[in-house]
Amino acid sequence: MTEPSSEIMLVFPRDLLRFLYWLVLKPITFENYVRRFGVSPATSLITLWRRGKEQPALRQLVYLGLFHMIVMPWLLIGAGLLILSPFGLTVNGLGVAFGKVVGVAVGVLAGVTFGVMGAAVAGVLGGVTFGVTGAVMVGLVVGVAFGVWGVVANGAMSRGVLSFAVGVGGVVAYGVLSRVVSGLAVSVTYGVISGILVGGSFIVGYFRLWLYVIELPLTWLIAWRARRSQTPFALWRFMPVVWHEATWLPLWGLDRYLLTLAQSDREAGAKAIAFVAQSFRQQWAARNALAELSRAG
Repeated sequence: MTEPSSEIMLVFPRDLLRFLYWLVLKPITFENYVRRFGVSPATSLITLWRRGKEQPALRQLVYLGLFHMIVMPWLLIGAGLLILSPFGLTVNGLGVAFGKVVGVAVGVLAGVTFGVMGAAVAGVLGGVTFGVTGAVMVGLVVGVAFGVWGVVANGAMSRGVLSFAVGVGGVVAYGVLSRVVSGLAVSVTYGVISGILVGGSFIVGYFRLWLYVIELPLTWLIAWRARRSQTPFALWRFMPVVWHEATWLPLWGLDRYLLTLAQSDREAGAKAIAFVAQSFRQQWAARNALAELSRAG
């Protein structure tokens, strides 16, 4: 299969940030990019490395995945400790180091089984989770894991890693919660708390509520501002639907913005409506805007 041109190839280390951006906010773009080489995002790292002899871009993906699996967790843990240290956080250095090793092991397991995307996500999340423990961190990390893994265009990979992510979440939840409930020795309490923790994290992460609480107000603000602007298209690049491909819930106000844009600049409005019509779960906004334009004649 023909490789993409060099202008759009992910290269290590130049595209470390782009790789992370695609991984978190552009999973559909990432999947389409990988499939252009005749493989899927779930292809194991070993297979990607072997096929890299004929397709060097695949080895670049392995390098990028390994960096985010091995190095990125240390950076995140260090940054987190620097931020929290003024608040009196005490850290067991040996425990963090041990947790980081466990995180890398989780990443390796995911990489062998679920490919470069699994390696990067599991390495980062596993390293942070096991390196710095706490109930809030557990909920956040498990939620983000479900969010990143849970949305690929056809959902194939999400089904493959769902049981793995639940397993990781259960192990982490057990490690934190066992300290809380061991004195009580009430297994029912553990079951309820861990169920709420993992279940709540799944809902927040899978449906990306951690981003939606920002995206929805931002959409409202842009739609409101566009009606009062002479150049509403200048606001287009800030719309969440442009920079985030996996918004599950409706971005209310997006249809109003599309209508305003089409009334101000017919050509730009047509392009924006066509873009939204092909987006993930926001097609309703394009339909509403077209309906309003049809009624207005």
